[in-house]
Amino acid sequence: MSALSRLLFYIAEQMQSIRKQTVAAVSPHELYVATSLIGRPQGHYLPNVSRAKDSSINYLHGNSGAFKPRIISVGRISAQKGPGFLAECARRTAGQYSWTWVGDGTRELRAELEEADVHVTGWIPNEQVWKEIAEADLFVHAALWEGAPITLVDSIRLGTPVIARTSRQLDGLGYYQGGKTPAELVHSVNEFFTNADIRHRVLSISSQAAAIRTAEAQHDAIRKLYTFHRRENSASEDIHAEPNR
Repeated sequence: MSALSRLLFYIAEQMQSIRKQTVAAVSPHELYVATSLIGRPQGHYLPNVSRAKDSSINYLHGNSGAFKPRIISVGRISAQKGPGFLAECARRTAGQYSWTWVGDGTRELRAELEEADVHVTGWIPNEQVWKEIAEADLFVHAALWEGAPITLVDSIRLGTPVIARTSRQLDGLGYYQGGKTPAELVHSVNEFFTNADIRHRVLSISSQAAAIRTAEAQHDAIRKLYTFHRRENSASEDIHAEPNR
């Protein structure tokens, strides 16, 4: 996106914020950005929850040494998801791990992943996506500016720990952030598989993130949002909710 386009979007967002409204954000970073606009809209955080059906999935993570550890990423293969970043991670660990990308996208970016020996599944049904996640040993998230990806919530619900590329957009969501560069992230991945203390830390952080993203927590947040809206705001005011990702 050009600098001019960014400026126009910035001006439009600032002007829209002047209208009285309540913003429902799905990440602490989005909440901070929204409530920092010149109109200072009221804001509430609504946690994303997973729709993954894990009742019939009972896979054991970790390998006995007979097979390569499986690393998974999920989503549309687009610049937003950082496929080039992930491809570089795969190249740096050639032969160590089995990398899989669940999803599809542009031909050029898919080719870059496949040239780095990342298996690309193409688009598959949700149930199969959840199965692929549950069978993996680690979920690696390479996106730089994605706000609150639902695939990470699915992963921790299914018991697959997450290591994410470090970005301010993920601050406050409770995921283990492994570094800003491919070299740093690869170091974190290697530590996860070779250092028991780091592995325990990543597993613990992922479990804690899963524990606070329940349907009950989301329902409670929604009830508080609408209670606040009815009490504090006029009937003409809008509520704007950020979409699940």
